[in-house]
Amino acid sequence: MNDFSSGQGAVLFVEDTTLIARGVTVEQAKEESARLLEVAELWFLANKLKLNEDKTNILHVRIYTFLLLSLVDVQTQLDAELDLNQRTHLDRCCLQRLARLPVQYILGEWEFRGLTLSMRAPVFIPRPETEQLIDVVLAEQSQLESPPACIVELGCGSGAISIALATAYPQAKIYAIEASEEACNLAKENCRRLELCERVHVMNAKLMSNGSLLNGSMPDCVDVLVSNPPYIKTADITSLQPEITLYEDLRALDGGMDGMQVVGALLLLLVSSKPCNAGKGITLYMEIDPSLYEPIRQWTLDKRNLGVQFGNIYKDIYAVDRFMSVHKVDKYIR
Repeated sequence: MNDFSSGQGAVLFVEDTTLIARGVTVEQAKEESARLLEVAELWFLANKLKLNEDKTNILHVRIYTFLLLSLVDVQTQLDAELDLNQRTHLDRCCLQRLARLPVQYILGEWEFRGLTLSMRAPVFIPRPETEQLIDVVLAEQSQLESPPACIVELGCGSGAISIALATAYPQAKIYAIEASEEACNLAKENCRRLELCERVHVMNAKLMSNGSLLNGSMPDCVDVLVSNPPYIKTADITSLQPEITLYEDLRALDGGMDGMQVVGALLLLLVSSKPCNAGKGITLYMEIDPSLYEPIRQWTLDKRNLGVQFGNIYKDIYAVDRFMSVHKVDKYIR
Protein backbone atom coordinates (compact mmCIF):
# COMPACT_ATOMS: atom_id res chain seq x y z
CA MET A 1 0.00 0.00 0.00
CA ASN A 2 1.27 3.46 -0.89
CA ASP A 3 0.21 7.00 -0.12
CA PHE A 4 -2.81 7.49 -2.38
CA SER A 5 -2.88 11.22 -1.63
CA SER A 6 0.28 12.03 -3.52
CA GLY A 7 1.59 8.84 -5.08
CA GLN A 8 5.10 7.47 -4.54
CA GLY A 9 7.62 10.13 -5.53
CA ALA A 10 4.82 12.40 -6.72
CA VAL A 11 5.48 16.04 -7.54
CA LEU A 12 3.07 18.91 -7.60
CA PHE A 13 1.32 19.27 -10.93
CA VAL A 14 1.03 22.86 -12.13
CA GLU A 15 0.28 24.12 -15.64
CA ASP A 16 3.02 25.83 -17.66
CA THR A 17 1.27 29.20 -17.46
CA THR A 18 0.60 29.61 -13.74
CA LEU A 19 -1.03 32.06 -11.43
CA ILE A 20 1.96 31.62 -9.15
CA ALA A 21 4.36 32.79 -11.85
CA ARG A 22 2.24 35.91 -12.22
CA GLY A 23 2.48 36.62 -8.49
CA VAL A 24 -1.27 36.29 -7.94
CA THR A 25 -2.41 35.79 -4.35
CA VAL A 26 -5.26 33.49 -3.30
CA GLU A 27 -7.61 36.45 -2.77
CA GLN A 28 -6.69 37.98 -6.13
CA ALA A 29 -7.23 34.65 -7.83
CA LYS A 30 -10.73 34.45 -6.39
CA GLU A 31 -11.56 37.81 -7.91
CA GLU A 32 -10.55 36.66 -11.38
CA SER A 33 -12.73 34.69 -13.77
CA ALA A 34 -10.98 31.42 -13.15
CA ARG A 35 -10.72 29.02 -16.03
CA LEU A 36 -10.65 25.26 -15.76
CA LEU A 37 -7.00 25.43 -16.78
CA GLU A 38 -6.32 27.29 -13.51
CA VAL A 39 -8.07 24.84 -11.20
CA ALA A 40 -4.77 23.08 -10.49
CA GLU A 41 -3.17 26.40 -9.59
CA LEU A 42 -6.02 27.48 -7.33
CA TRP A 43 -5.87 24.07 -5.67
CA PHE A 44 -2.15 24.55 -5.12
CA LEU A 45 -2.62 28.03 -3.63
CA ALA A 46 -5.56 27.07 -1.45
CA ASN A 47 -3.55 24.27 0.08
CA LYS A 48 -0.86 26.81 1.01
CA LEU A 49 1.99 24.67 -0.33
CA LYS A 50 1.38 22.13 2.44
CA LEU A 51 0.19 19.23 0.32
CA ASN A 52 1.70 17.59 -2.71
CA GLU A 53 -0.88 16.49 -5.26
CA ASP A 54 -0.30 14.34 -8.29
CA LYS A 55 -1.66 14.87 -11.77
CA THR A 56 -4.44 12.32 -11.33
CA ASN A 57 -5.84 14.06 -8.25
CA ILE A 58 -5.86 17.46 -9.96
CA LEU A 59 -7.52 16.02 -13.05
CA HIS A 60 -10.31 14.54 -10.97
CA VAL A 61 -10.82 17.84 -9.16
CA ARG A 62 -11.18 19.52 -12.55
CA ILE A 63 -13.76 16.98 -13.64
CA TYR A 64 -15.66 17.37 -10.39
CA THR A 65 -15.56 21.17 -10.57
CA PHE A 66 -16.91 21.30 -14.12
CA LEU A 67 -19.10 18.20 -13.70
CA LEU A 68 -17.55 16.75 -16.83
CA LEU A 69 -17.57 13.10 -17.75
CA SER A 70 -14.22 12.36 -19.33
CA LEU A 71 -10.64 13.48 -19.89
CA VAL A 72 -11.60 14.49 -23.45
CA ASP A 73 -14.28 16.82 -22.08
CA VAL A 74 -11.74 18.39 -19.73
CA GLN A 75 -9.26 19.03 -22.53
CA THR A 76 -11.89 20.75 -24.69
CA GLN A 77 -13.07 23.01 -21.88
CA LEU A 78 -9.77 24.33 -20.51
CA ASP A 79 -10.58 27.95 -21.40
CA ALA A 80 -14.13 27.91 -20.06
CA GLU A 81 -14.81 30.15 -17.07
CA LEU A 82 -15.91 28.76 -13.72
CA ASP A 83 -19.35 29.92 -12.64
CA LEU A 84 -20.36 30.56 -9.05
CA ASN A 85 -21.50 26.98 -8.43
CA GLN A 86 -18.29 25.57 -9.85
CA ARG A 87 -16.17 27.91 -7.76
CA THR A 88 -18.18 26.85 -4.72
CA HIS A 89 -17.41 23.23 -5.57
CA LEU A 90 -13.73 24.06 -5.80
CA ASP A 91 -13.69 26.04 -2.55
CA ARG A 92 -15.39 23.16 -0.75
CA CYS A 93 -12.83 20.73 -2.15
CA CYS A 94 -9.97 22.92 -0.96
CA LEU A 95 -11.33 23.21 2.58
CA GLN A 96 -11.89 19.47 2.85
CA ARG A 97 -8.45 18.69 1.46
CA LEU A 98 -6.85 21.07 3.98
CA ALA A 99 -8.46 18.87 6.63
CA ARG A 100 -6.51 16.00 4.96
CA LEU A 101 -9.68 14.33 3.67
CA PRO A 102 -8.62 12.04 0.78
CA VAL A 103 -9.54 13.27 -2.68
CA GLN A 104 -11.48 10.05 -3.29
CA TYR A 105 -13.81 10.82 -0.37
CA ILE A 106 -14.13 14.48 -1.41
CA LEU A 107 -15.27 13.55 -4.89
CA GLY A 108 -17.36 10.61 -3.72
CA GLU A 109 -16.12 8.32 -6.48
CA TRP A 110 -12.94 7.03 -8.10
CA GLU A 111 -11.91 4.85 -11.00
CA PHE A 112 -10.52 1.36 -10.66
CA ARG A 113 -9.45 -0.34 -13.91
CA GLY A 114 -11.72 1.97 -15.87
CA LEU A 115 -14.73 1.32 -13.61
CA THR A 116 -16.18 4.29 -11.74
CA LEU A 117 -16.91 3.27 -8.14
CA SER A 118 -18.58 5.18 -5.33
CA MET A 119 -16.28 6.03 -2.41
CA ARG A 120 -17.05 7.21 1.10
CA ALA A 121 -15.37 7.16 4.50
CA PRO A 122 -14.34 5.05 6.26
CA VAL A 123 -14.32 2.32 3.62
CA PHE A 124 -10.81 1.50 2.43
CA ILE A 125 -9.82 3.27 -0.80
CA PRO A 126 -8.40 0.96 -3.50
CA ARG A 127 -4.85 2.02 -4.42
CA PRO A 128 -3.54 2.24 -7.98
CA GLU A 129 -1.14 -0.66 -7.52
CA THR A 130 -4.00 -2.95 -6.47
CA GLU A 131 -5.23 -2.85 -10.06
CA GLN A 132 -2.22 -5.04 -10.83
CA LEU A 133 -3.53 -7.76 -8.54
CA ILE A 134 -6.24 -8.30 -11.16
CA ASP A 135 -3.56 -8.60 -13.84
CA VAL A 136 -1.79 -11.25 -11.78
CA VAL A 137 -4.98 -13.31 -11.47
CA LEU A 138 -5.74 -12.97 -15.18
CA ALA A 139 -2.20 -13.92 -16.22
CA GLU A 140 -1.94 -17.05 -14.08
CA GLN A 141 -5.49 -18.24 -14.74
CA SER A 142 -5.04 -17.83 -18.50
CA GLN A 143 -2.48 -20.65 -18.37
CA LEU A 144 -5.13 -23.11 -17.21
CA GLU A 145 -7.52 -25.06 -19.41
CA SER A 146 -10.64 -23.17 -18.30
CA PRO A 147 -11.39 -19.84 -16.61
CA PRO A 148 -12.45 -19.80 -12.96
CA ALA A 149 -16.12 -20.51 -12.29
CA CYS A 150 -16.12 -19.44 -8.64
CA ILE A 151 -14.02 -16.64 -7.12
CA VAL A 152 -14.04 -15.59 -3.46
CA GLU A 153 -12.62 -12.28 -2.28
CA LEU A 154 -11.88 -11.82 1.40
CA GLY A 155 -12.09 -8.23 2.67
CA CYS A 156 -13.79 -6.73 -0.36
CA GLY A 157 -14.08 -3.14 0.94
CA SER A 158 -15.71 -1.06 -1.80
CA GLY A 159 -15.98 -4.16 -3.99
CA ALA A 160 -13.34 -2.96 -6.45
CA ILE A 161 -11.48 -6.27 -6.87
CA SER A 162 -14.61 -8.43 -7.03
CA ILE A 163 -16.26 -6.10 -9.53
CA ALA A 164 -13.15 -5.98 -11.72
CA LEU A 165 -12.93 -9.78 -11.72
CA ALA A 166 -16.65 -10.08 -12.49
CA THR A 167 -16.07 -7.83 -15.49
CA ALA A 168 -13.09 -9.93 -16.61
CA TYR A 169 -14.89 -13.26 -16.06
CA PRO A 170 -18.54 -12.84 -17.09
CA GLN A 171 -19.20 -16.54 -16.57
CA ALA A 172 -17.92 -16.61 -12.97
CA LYS A 173 -19.83 -16.38 -9.73
CA ILE A 174 -18.11 -13.97 -7.33
CA TYR A 175 -18.43 -13.98 -3.54
CA ALA A 176 -17.27 -10.73 -1.91
CA ILE A 177 -16.83 -11.23 1.84
CA GLU A 178 -16.39 -8.30 4.21
CA ALA A 179 -16.56 -7.88 8.01
CA SER A 180 -17.55 -4.20 7.93
CA GLU A 181 -21.26 -3.53 7.40
CA GLU A 182 -20.46 -0.06 6.03
CA ALA A 183 -18.12 -1.55 3.44
CA CYS A 184 -20.68 -4.22 2.51
CA ASN A 185 -23.29 -1.54 1.88
CA LEU A 186 -20.88 0.39 -0.35
CA ALA A 187 -19.87 -2.77 -2.24
CA LYS A 188 -23.54 -3.57 -2.87
CA GLU A 189 -24.09 0.00 -4.06
CA ASN A 190 -21.24 -0.36 -6.53
CA CYS A 191 -22.59 -3.68 -7.76
CA ARG A 192 -25.96 -2.05 -8.41
CA ARG A 193 -24.25 0.85 -10.11
CA LEU A 194 -22.54 -1.52 -12.55
CA GLU A 195 -25.46 -3.98 -12.80
CA LEU A 196 -23.52 -6.88 -11.31
CA CYS A 197 -25.74 -7.82 -8.38
CA GLU A 198 -26.74 -11.14 -9.92
CA ARG A 199 -23.15 -12.32 -10.20
CA VAL A 200 -21.40 -10.63 -7.26
CA HIS A 201 -22.77 -11.83 -3.94
CA VAL A 202 -21.68 -9.52 -1.09
CA MET A 203 -21.56 -11.27 2.28
CA ASN A 204 -21.20 -9.57 5.67
CA ALA A 205 -19.01 -12.13 7.45
CA LYS A 206 -15.72 -12.16 9.35
CA LEU A 207 -12.71 -14.34 8.62
CA MET A 208 -11.59 -15.88 11.90
CA SER A 209 -8.02 -16.76 12.89
CA ASN A 210 -8.66 -20.49 12.29
CA GLY A 211 -9.71 -19.87 8.70
CA SER A 212 -13.45 -20.19 9.31
CA LEU A 213 -16.14 -17.58 8.64
CA LEU A 214 -18.24 -16.02 11.39
CA ASN A 215 -21.85 -15.34 10.30
CA GLY A 216 -21.24 -16.76 6.86
CA SER A 217 -20.17 -19.81 4.89
CA MET A 218 -18.00 -20.51 1.89
CA PRO A 219 -19.50 -21.70 -1.40
CA ASP A 220 -19.45 -25.44 -2.05
CA CYS A 221 -16.33 -25.14 -4.18
CA VAL A 222 -13.77 -22.48 -5.16
CA ASP A 223 -11.34 -21.92 -8.02
CA VAL A 224 -9.74 -18.66 -6.86
CA LEU A 225 -9.30 -16.92 -3.52
CA VAL A 226 -8.15 -13.30 -3.70
CA SER A 227 -7.46 -10.66 -1.08
CA ASN A 228 -5.74 -7.39 -0.33
CA PRO A 229 -5.60 -8.19 3.40
CA PRO A 230 -4.44 -6.04 6.31
CA TYR A 231 -0.67 -6.58 6.33
CA ILE A 232 0.82 -3.53 8.05
CA LYS A 233 2.33 -4.28 11.44
CA THR A 234 0.38 -2.71 14.31
CA ALA A 235 3.43 -0.74 15.47
CA ASP A 236 3.67 0.93 12.03
CA ILE A 237 0.07 2.12 11.82
CA THR A 238 0.72 5.41 13.62
CA SER A 239 3.37 6.37 11.06
CA LEU A 240 0.89 6.35 8.16
CA GLN A 241 -0.31 9.55 6.49
CA PRO A 242 -3.07 11.55 8.20
CA GLU A 243 -5.36 10.87 5.24
CA ILE A 244 -5.26 7.23 6.29
CA THR A 245 -5.22 7.39 10.08
CA LEU A 246 -7.91 10.08 10.32
CA TYR A 247 -10.43 8.78 7.82
CA GLU A 248 -9.96 5.17 6.74
CA ASP A 249 -11.02 2.10 8.71
CA LEU A 250 -7.73 0.95 10.23
CA ARG A 251 -9.04 -2.59 10.50
CA ALA A 252 -8.45 -2.80 6.75
CA LEU A 253 -4.76 -2.05 7.33
CA ASP A 254 -3.72 -3.50 10.69
CA GLY A 255 -2.21 -6.96 10.20
CA GLY A 256 -1.34 -7.51 13.86
CA MET A 257 2.04 -7.56 15.56
CA ASP A 258 3.82 -9.40 12.74
CA GLY A 259 1.53 -8.45 9.83
CA MET A 260 0.49 -12.10 9.47
CA GLN A 261 -2.74 -12.11 11.47
CA VAL A 262 -5.17 -12.12 8.53
CA VAL A 263 -2.69 -13.61 6.04
CA GLY A 264 -2.39 -16.68 8.27
CA ALA A 265 -6.17 -17.04 8.37
CA LEU A 266 -6.30 -16.80 4.57
CA LEU A 267 -3.78 -19.61 4.25
CA LEU A 268 -5.87 -21.80 6.55
CA LEU A 269 -8.98 -20.95 4.51
CA LEU A 270 -7.14 -22.06 1.38
CA VAL A 271 -6.34 -25.40 2.98
CA SER A 272 -9.93 -26.00 4.11
CA SER A 273 -11.61 -24.93 0.85
CA LYS A 274 -12.80 -27.47 -1.72
CA PRO A 275 -11.76 -26.97 -5.37
CA CYS A 276 -14.36 -26.92 -8.12
CA ASN A 277 -11.92 -28.84 -10.31
CA ALA A 278 -9.60 -31.26 -8.55
CA GLY A 279 -7.23 -31.16 -11.49
CA LYS A 280 -6.79 -27.40 -11.19
CA GLY A 281 -6.84 -27.07 -7.43
CA ILE A 282 -7.26 -23.62 -5.85
CA THR A 283 -5.01 -20.57 -5.99
CA LEU A 284 -4.87 -17.80 -3.40
CA TYR A 285 -3.74 -14.40 -4.70
CA MET A 286 -2.69 -11.69 -2.24
CA GLU A 287 -1.27 -8.19 -2.11
CA ILE A 288 1.11 -8.07 0.83
CA ASP A 289 4.21 -6.44 2.28
CA PRO A 290 7.54 -7.86 0.99
CA SER A 291 8.60 -8.70 4.55
CA LEU A 292 5.92 -11.41 4.68
CA TYR A 293 7.14 -13.52 1.79
CA GLU A 294 9.59 -15.56 3.81
CA PRO A 295 7.14 -16.30 6.66
CA ILE A 296 4.59 -17.40 4.06
CA ARG A 297 7.17 -19.50 2.21
CA GLN A 298 8.16 -21.18 5.48
CA TRP A 299 4.49 -21.79 6.32
CA THR A 300 3.94 -23.55 3.01
CA LEU A 301 7.01 -25.72 3.60
CA ASP A 302 5.84 -26.63 7.10
CA LYS A 303 2.33 -27.44 5.80
CA ARG A 304 3.28 -29.11 2.52
CA ASN A 305 1.58 -32.28 3.73
CA LEU A 306 -1.67 -30.29 3.51
CA GLY A 307 -1.17 -29.78 -0.20
CA VAL A 308 -0.06 -26.15 -0.41
CA GLN A 309 2.76 -24.76 -2.51
CA PHE A 310 4.36 -21.33 -2.59
CA GLY A 311 3.63 -19.83 -5.99
CA ASN A 312 5.00 -16.70 -7.64
CA ILE A 313 5.96 -13.17 -6.58
CA TYR A 314 5.15 -10.13 -8.73
CA LYS A 315 6.28 -6.50 -8.58
CA ASP A 316 3.93 -3.53 -8.41
CA ILE A 317 4.10 -0.28 -10.40
CA TYR A 318 6.75 0.99 -7.99
CA ALA A 319 9.03 -2.05 -8.59
CA VAL A 320 8.22 -3.45 -5.13
CA ASP A 321 7.51 -7.16 -4.65
CA ARG A 322 3.84 -6.76 -3.80
CA PHE A 323 1.73 -9.66 -5.10
CA MET A 324 1.95 -13.39 -4.70
CA SER A 325 0.16 -16.66 -5.30
CA VAL A 326 -0.14 -19.78 -3.17
CA HIS A 327 -1.54 -22.99 -4.65
CA LYS A 328 -3.43 -25.86 -3.17
CA VAL A 329 -2.17 -28.54 -5.52
CA ASP A 330 -4.33 -31.26 -6.98
CA LYS A 331 -2.20 -34.26 -6.12
CA TYR A 332 -2.92 -33.78 -2.43
CA ILE A 333 -6.67 -33.40 -2.83
CA ARG A 334 -8.59 -36.39 -1.53
